[in-house]
Amino acid sequence: MTFAADLFSFSYALVPDELQAQQVVTDAFTVLVLRHQELIENIFVGDRDTRERKDRFIKVALFESSYSIASKRERQLNLGKAKETLSFYLLSVESRALLFLTHKTNFTQDEHADILSRDKYEVAALNTLARIEADTFIREGSGATC
Repeated sequence: MTFAADLFSFSYALVPDELQAQQVVTDAFTVLVLRHQELIENIFVGDRDTRERKDRFIKVALFESSYSIASKRERQLNLGKAKETLSFYLLSVESRALLFLTHKTNFTQDEHADILSRDKYEVAALNTLARIEADTFIREGSGATC
């Protein structure tokens, strides 16, 4: 899967509406350009290691912006239909984000913490709680499916 597809999948996991997820990705790119214009302009400057670090920084920054934007959008949207049919959307947006990052990306725990703007120990605890919560919804048969 390409990075753009990963970013869209992440956004859709947080906001289960295709148009809103696309807008989250667009907004995340806009935020990246506004916040890190100098980095973007010099993306290809430096040795290979420097370019790889810049690339990783940009990816984390895009996921961080997507999470922040989607968290705000999720509160504005009516997720009733998604919550009725999929147990995943019964979880909080933070739990959905963390489970997605853990199982669908190759980001490190430290990068998860950066994306969620949390301490890495909080992220570890939240990850455990999210798994327990997801397992509970599945075992209780909330009427929804995974």
